[in-house]
Amino acid sequence: MKMLIVDDSKLITERVVALFDKNNGIEIIGQAKNIKDAIAIYTKSTPDVIILDIRLGSESGIGFLEMVRGVDSITRIIMLTNYPYKQYRDKCKQLGADYFLNKSTEFDSLLNIIEGMIQDLSLSQPPKETI
Repeated sequence: MKMLIVDDSKLITERVVALFDKNNGIEIIGQAKNIKDAIAIYTKSTPDVIILDIRLGSESGIGFLEMVRGVDSITRIIMLTNYPYKQYRDKCKQLGADYFLNKSTEFDSLLNIIEGMIQDLSLSQPPKETI
């Protein structure tokens, strides 16, 4: 599973990388601190999952969410934010976010969510033929 992390917080990015760095089956294909870099990595690598913050300095991750969903309904998008307000949650769900997590209280849920995605992905793969 290819993962893109889009967050301007070095601390959060490091925590996400540490959480998945040794997890077999996950390849972190890029880390972006702004929308321009996120778009470049996304178009080059087409990740399976994007972990996306709402606020990226003066930019909004919601615009990136909308851009991705305009061309891609398969990539899983997890919003991970310090702004867990209902209006943001509703907007992100409306635009197609798969999950909306509060960085402060739900960060630990990331591992279970990603492991579930990996399990779902492996179940959807046809069995390998043996010779």
